This record gives sequence, structure tokens and C-alpha cells, in this order.
Amino acid sequence: IVASPGLAPCRRRPLSSNVRRHKRTVMPLNPREVKVGAVAYLDYVALREDPLVDDGGTNINRDGPFLCVQVVGDRSCWIPLTTQARPERLLIDKKWRQGGSAKFRATDLYLNDGLNTFVGPTTSFVAAGKDEIAFSAFPRPSVRSAGVSAVIAEINKQGGPLARATDADTQ
Repeated sequence: IVASPGLAPCRRRPLSSNVRRHKRTVMPLNPREVKVGAVAYLDYVALREDPLVDDGGTNINRDGPFLCVQVVGDRSCWIPLTTQARPERLLIDKKWRQGGSAKFRATDLYLNDGLNTFVGPTTSFVAAGKDEIAFSAFPRPSVRSAGVSAVIAEINKQGGPLARATDADTQ
């Protein structure tokens, strides 16, 4: 692509040369951010292949936003969210959301399925969030306690597993 003939001769170079190349910056999920209500964009393959993570045989096949619903000692429980509506899916009400981008706060989000929890060492979730795009313009997205309570009620209703304390957590 070249500049149009009406522009000054010095502008006869490809317009793409005017585009600044940005290095992709990442802000991986860090252990301090793992708390109930945090939303992180996790790599589902990393979670499904991690022998320490119980994915309950889920059929989740995409990276995307996961909501932390429980932290017990060094273990946590995360559940995927989706923008795909279905009558049986719990809507993550906009009034429950905080932080994140305007898109996160405005787009309809749903609990994927109350059975699709991922439970394991918090370090596994931190590793699965290592390629997250930076949250430099806004704080990490999260869901308020009322929303997390609604999600946990849905998990319990559907029989999804939650984190349990290990022997090391109780000593």
C-alpha cells in the first residue's frame, strides 16, 4: 500500500511503515491476585494437561475468562465464563462485575456450567495465566461477593466439585 498521489512526495512510502510495532506485553496472573472473585484469562490446555488439576472430565475447549470461586490453603477452584447464552446458564449480572475493561463490564457473561470446575494447586492456575494480556489501563476484572455466591449456589445445585483442604492445609 502506498500513499495517494495527492500527498507530499516524502509520504510515498508504505503506510504500514507508519504503524508502530508494539511488543505484546503480558501481565501474568500472580499469586497475590488469586482470591475469590478474581477473573483471569487462563490456558485451558495447560489446565487439562496438568496432572494436579482436576478438571472433572470437562469438555471446555477454549482459552478464556475463568472466575476464582474458592481458595482453600494452597488450592483454588476456578470456573469458566462464556458469552454464549443458553436458558440454563447463570447470567453474571453486570452489577456484580468490577474492574476490567468496559467490554468486560458491558458484555453479557454467563457461567459456562456448574459442573465445569477446575480444582487444583493455585500455582497451576498462575502457570495457566502466564500469557494473559496486560491489565495496564484498568484493574484486574473481578466479580463481587454476591455474584460469587450465586455461582457457588449454581455449582452446588449442579453437583460440581469445589476445593477441599489438604492435610498440609490443616496442619
